[in-house]
Amino acid sequence: MRRIIALSLSLLLGCGPGLTDQLVLQSLADRAKASCVSAPPKGKAERCELALACAQAAGDAARSVQAVQEARSKGTATAAAPVVSQGLVAAAKVVCQGVR
Repeated sequence: MRRIIALSLSLLLGCGPGLTDQLVLQSLADRAKASCVSAPPKGKAERCELALACAQAAGDAARSVQAVQEARSKGTATAAAPVVSQGLVAAAKVVCQGVR
């Protein structure tokens, strides 16, 4: 069991910080979509609107993280690109806080 955990952590950490952010963002988007689907009819419109905003923010941030990773691999990343990307990740997390 310890070997599996160690292997999983080494794979996650070896892929860089971008993968971890992308997994977190995907989880937030999935939870938001599930929240919309399971919402009671009375507050469904409001909850789904929040869920859509969360999913969209998470998707934008994930695409930004992916673009930075690709630019790094090609050696074309600018100094500002990771900062902008992390800003989008932080914004997505804030937007998704309202979704339960």
